[in-house]
Amino acid sequence: MEDVRVERARAWYRSGRYGEALELLARARADERQDLDVPLLIAVCRAALGDPAGVPGALDQGLELLLTRCPLALLPLDPLEELVGRGQGTADPGPTRTDFADHRARRALRLLHAGRCHEALDESEAALGLNPTYVAARLLAARVSLMLGQTEAASGHLMQALAVHPEYADLLAWLGLARARARRFAEAATALESALRVNRRFARAARLQAVVEHALARTGEALRAARRSILWQRAGPYIDPAAVRASDGAVHDDEADLLRAIAVHPSYPDLHLALARHRRLEGRWMAARQACRRALALAPSLPQAAFELSRIELGLGKPDRTIQGLATVLRSRPVWADAHALLGRARHLAGDPAAAEGAWRMALDLAPEYSAARSGLGWTLLRQGRAAEAAVEFARSARSGELAPVAHGLLDPVAAQAARADPEVLDPPVLESAHPL
Repeated sequence: MEDVRVERARAWYRSGRYGEALELLARARADERQDLDVPLLIAVCRAALGDPAGVPGALDQGLELLLTRCPLALLPLDPLEELVGRGQGTADPGPTRTDFADHRARRALRLLHAGRCHEALDESEAALGLNPTYVAARLLAARVSLMLGQTEAASGHLMQALAVHPEYADLLAWLGLARARARRFAEAATALESALRVNRRFARAARLQAVVEHALARTGEALRAARRSILWQRAGPYIDPAAVRASDGAVHDDEADLLRAIAVHPSYPDLHLALARHRRLEGRWMAARQACRRALALAPSLPQAAFELSRIELGLGKPDRTIQGLATVLRSRPVWADAHALLGRARHLAGDPAAAEGAWRMALDLAPEYSAARSGLGWTLLRQGRAAEAAVEFARSARSGELAPVAHGLLDPVAAQAARADPEVLDPPVLESAHPL
């Protein structure tokens, strides 16, 4: 939790009370509770008071922190990641599905919070082995590598992710930090400038940029970046991690915590998306749609939000809208198994089993162990009168233990054929995300 004196000093700087801000910062520094904001605030306050001689020393201290502090203290996780990472405690991250990339990535995040960095790196790399395009796992592997002092490995992960997502500001900011830790300051400055072009009010990137510009002996640019970071940064509430439990689907049990976080961070699309997921699981479909549309208004190109809205539309009985929304999602993320599986379900419910079969099979090509998709394929084959083929798919799905109970009674092709008279029995089960982006 941020030292309250630092937050107050930031407010006093904004209101022109530079001397009082410096007094508070001196006490914060004496207590050794400082972070990168402390030397940057000292530098801009001294410059504002006409004391340029005090600026280089403060920025030197900032550079030392940049090179030595824990990377997560320099580029903190966003609120949603904090809640997911701490949601099940840090003593034991618990079991995980080894064949699901998102389960392994979430376990890696919890291991990171527990300080078990080597294990966290192993889990994040295992997630990438299952889904090499999983950008969240790639960013996590880069973060953990940087915490272990592996700057080149971190840069490698980030460059791979940026080849697919060149406009992802967080990736660019972490690349800037990785290159700064390797003392490649000119390259760090380029990465941070790119991050700020993508997100024009990215306070954390501007904070790093200030120190990097100082390392390049560009004091004027350093002070400008420091001022921007202070003006852009917003105070955030402390959210007790124990009060918010995150499931493997990153769904929050306590809506009040999400609403409090949104009140302070209204422009964070991930928080609105988490709220949409929470409401969907409660069956509050219209409220979920509203939250998801807000997330998309803030981040129109966010594929997870477009996917969630497609899922909500299906829950509202609008498979045609789901199909239309997923067409957009799959243009940008053609190898997302979940999107193909949801498309299979939507086409099945829209009365087009032949097209649904193609979508289910594409999902299984991408994730052969995706048992819910295999079960869905069985239902679609059954609707087409192909009971023997359906029985094979049901049997393969049943080996995972996740087959819907009614399907166990349909493993016999004769029983399956008889069940075709009941259309409600032939609807595949609702899918929950097993292979997200």
